[in-house]
Amino acid sequence: MGRGQDPGQLPRGNYRIAYPDVIYDNDGTILATWRKNDNATGGVDGIFSSQSTNNGATWSAAAAVPDASGTDAAHIMGQLALDTSRNQVWMAYRNSANGGDIYLKRWDGTTNAWAAAGVGHIAVATTADVETRPAVGYVADTDALWVTWHRYANAGNASARLYYVRSNTGTLPNPTWGPPISIRLACAPRRTTRPWWWATPYTPTSSTKCTTMTTAAATSTHYAPAAAARPV
Repeated sequence: MGRGQDPGQLPRGNYRIAYPDVIYDNDGTILATWRKNDNATGGVDGIFSSQSTNNGATWSAAAAVPDASGTDAAHIMGQLALDTSRNQVWMAYRNSANGGDIYLKRWDGTTNAWAAAGVGHIAVATTADVETRPAVGYVADTDALWVTWHRYANAGNASARLYYVRSNTGTLPNPTWGPPISIRLACAPRRTTRPWWWATPYTPTSSTKCTTMTTAAATSTHYAPAAAARPV
């Protein structure tokens, strides 16, 4: 059996990439984003994007996505979600310029362009703690964005908390937010994993059935991780 037609290839360069994500909009345009690391050649770092309007056969030239600081170099970990009601793509990302805060950036599917610097950058979490690993989703029934992320009190604190926040109904495309809510397994071992930047995997000491998970809004049943080396 033949391989068939190879898909179109995204723009290439002499640099490393990480944190790729891809999404379709309502018009069938494919939007891809990734983190570019070009320190070795003195180029520009940061999140780049490319789009395809022919089902991935060809792609536009890679273009830097402006970040909240305007440097185009401080953002990483881009994650995409489509607002199907407005044909707008939202990207949650970590802005590392100031220690690690979580922002949103908006892509307009009508104009096929990112919002200009200073426009469409929504500060979601900007505390003095280390915030990382953002994710974003859109719920059409409530016309709301949901954003999640990890928060560490400091770079050496392996006990992370998972946070989430929801945009207020009726405020898109310029969302306002309810309060961030912290989720933590109440009876899990204090350290179940180490932050992703630590080189040595951490092994929890026990496996525990948790009967409660405390948040500001809900209580349910969850399980702590089994005793095993955790991935870095």
